[in-house]
This record gives sequence, structure tokens and C-alpha cells, in this order.
Amino acid sequence: MDKKFKYLIVEDEEKSREVLLQKIQMCNIQDITCIGMATNAMEALLLSKLTPPDFILLDINLPGKNGFELIRELQVEGISPEVIFTSAHTEQGILLNALKHSPITYLVKPIDIDELEEAIRKVCSRIKSNPVENEIFGKIKFQGNLGPVYFLPDSLLFIKADAHSSRLFIENGKEVLVNQSISELERLNLQPYSRLFIRPDRSTIVNLSKIVEVHTKKNECVVRNGSGTMVVKVSETGIKLIVKAMDNLK
Repeated sequence: MDKKFKYLIVEDEEKSREVLLQKIQMCNIQDITCIGMATNAMEALLLSKLTPPDFILLDINLPGKNGFELIRELQVEGISPEVIFTSAHTEQGILLNALKHSPITYLVKPIDIDELEEAIRKVCSRIKSNPVENEIFGKIKFQGNLGPVYFLPDSLLFIKADAHSSRLFIENGKEVLVNQSISELERLNLQPYSRLFIRPDRSTIVNLSKIVEVHTKKNECVVRNGSGTMVVKVSETGIKLIVKAMDNLK
């Protein structure tokens, strides 16, 4: 039996929620199931903790915290679903911000059923292609310049964005440049380990289990690297997310 992909609808307007659900049910997709509908970020976070969704249909403008803030809250909790943004707004700034979080698609209301079905199929395809624990002794597979490279999750200290590539910092001082953006790594390679890794800002992913110190005044954390340590610079907002994530681990 094929896996049923779980999805969550996050939309503050009741009529919009119902219409969106009806349109999804009209799509010719059999392997998806709705785990609930939330009216705001807080409800969405609670539902996601109970049953982590595989993907979310997310309205950007929500009462209280917006859709972008919800994504960060989910990441802090170790929940990293695929996201399909829905919005009535087409301003360039909002579009660009949405695409930074989810390159899959951005659906403009009123949502066309054919575009909706295409977006959901793309999301499900990406989820299916996620490299879960690699067959080579549980290692994560990355695409290096000369071919695939493999590392144990615990050996990966942190990742920094490097133009359209990413630089992996491995235990004992090794650095590896891979041909994947940091967003691709987060969604594809690291999703099975979302409780281990946090992306506190656009250009950084950190292994929470390796953090030994957090310097809030310097916006940096210190990670254990074998018998030594390394400093990881993050954004001001990012250091707050790291502190919160570390507190949640206690």
C-alpha cells in the first residue's frame, strides 16, 4: 500500500478553508489525506506537533504570527514540512520572501484547480525522492563536485551557504563543497533528521547536538569539533532561535 501524504490547511477565513479543501478533494490525487485545518499559526503549530504533516497549504497573512513566522516556529520544534504558499497578494516583495522559503510554488487566490493539483504532485514527488537514511550504514548522501559523498549525521557540524552551493563543515576540520543550495539540503537531505538540525537563518544550518556555547551578544554559537571547537556566526534573529531550540532540548 502506498504511503498517504499528510497535509494541513492553514487559512484564517472559514470559507477559504472550505473552498480549498473542496478543490483539493476534486484533484485526481489518491495518496493524500488532510490531518486538519488551522485558523492561525498557534493552531497550526499545535496540530503539527500532534501529527507532523508532510506538507502545508499556508496562507501568508494570518492573525498574529504570519506564515513565514510559523515556518520558523515549526523548524524550532524539529518539524520541516514542504510548503505551498497561498495568498491573494502578488506584490513582488511578498513573492520573493515566499520563494525563499519554498521554491515549489506560490498559488495566488482564487486558486486554479489545475495549478493546485500540479503543485501538490510536485510536493509529493519531492517528498518521495527525499533521501532518508542512506543505505550505506545510515549515512546522509550529498552531491559533491566529483560525485556523491556520504557522512554520518553526527559528524556534520554545520553548513554555510556558498552562492548556489553549500559548504559542509565536518568533524575534525574537514570542509566539503556540495552542488546543492542550502534550501535543497534542508528539504531533501536533512529532513529525516529535522530534530537534529536547525536552520536559524537563510545561510546557516547547525547541528544542535554539537552546540556547547551560545554567545547572544556576539550572535554566534560554539560547536564541538573533535577535541576542539569552532565558532558559527548567525543572524540576530537566528541566535534567538538557537537559544529557544536548545532550551526545548532540556
